[in-house]
Amino acid sequence: MKLHCFDSLPEGFLDAKAEDLEKILPGPSLISIPGDETKDPLFLSVLLHGNETTGFYAVQRLLKESEGKLARPLLLFVGNISAAAKALRHLPEQRDYNRIWSGGHSAEQKLATALLEKLREYKLFAGIDIHNNTGNNPYYGCINYLKPEFLNLAREFSSTLVYFIKPDSVLSMALSKLCPAITIECGVSGEEAGIEYVMNFIKHCIDLEDLSSEYATDDLNIYHTIGRIILPQGATLGFGEDLEDLDFSFVQDLDQLNFQDLDPGTVLGWRNNFDLKLSVLDESGEDVSDKYIEYQGREITLQSKITPAMFTLDTEVIHQDCLGYVMEHYLVK
Repeated sequence: MKLHCFDSLPEGFLDAKAEDLEKILPGPSLISIPGDETKDPLFLSVLLHGNETTGFYAVQRLLKESEGKLARPLLLFVGNISAAAKALRHLPEQRDYNRIWSGGHSAEQKLATALLEKLREYKLFAGIDIHNNTGNNPYYGCINYLKPEFLNLAREFSSTLVYFIKPDSVLSMALSKLCPAITIECGVSGEEAGIEYVMNFIKHCIDLEDLSSEYATDDLNIYHTIGRIILPQGATLGFGEDLEDLDFSFVQDLDQLNFQDLDPGTVLGWRNNFDLKLSVLDESGEDVSDKYIEYQGREITLQSKITPAMFTLDTEVIHQDCLGYVMEHYLVK
């Protein structure tokens, strides 16, 4: 798998649909887009997950509206176009493109290494990895370091911020060693409001002069990710109390719980196969399920107070990644 580099936008790029990019690009591509060459470039990543299209369409719209006049250069990485062609997070034979950035020998990991080596040739102003999620979540940013320039970049996108250090194989973690970096979560893929919001955010970041100013955090609602909830391999699941033929069934409005403070005793769902348990893996990879999950008969309830994120009703995403994340409120010292 090769990283393809372009010094200008390929013909047809601005009018392409995400699912048609395989006709425009030969594979994962880094595209240099000119701007004021006295400014350091802004790095953008889109389509790491092929079914998360908001970032791609926001960049398209920005470039059309700017008519080639940008206040700083852009470096645009267009990721998993083969998955985008099928509207999938990633193809069955592929690694997740946002779990390949900490080294390794797979084709996808070698691609990631090649991109990072290329980016080291630049002095980057900032890096933004653009994502969507499938559940009901606010727009929010994720950072991996609690430094002023990271917090300042994050607050430009949203006052809701998630700090995490695991998984450490995500793109934002690798970018954070090169420049202030953020992952932005932009709601459901392809929604018009999200595309417009992200386009305006990118435009604002292009116009920013500095990220290192003094900051206050009292206007930020910061969460710390302390674990993620994993289903057993091959477990069946659904949504609704009466699905007793499935291993697990969860409350029908599970994704409505995202970013809500949940008390102990809150019912998440029902376990119908008593031989199986949910796993909650903390930042070190240790299973801390007993701290957070309790089983009372069939009911799956919370043992501790938590704030969840990225609870989803998409069973494919749950199997490929996780049911959701466990967070706590975080106070920056």
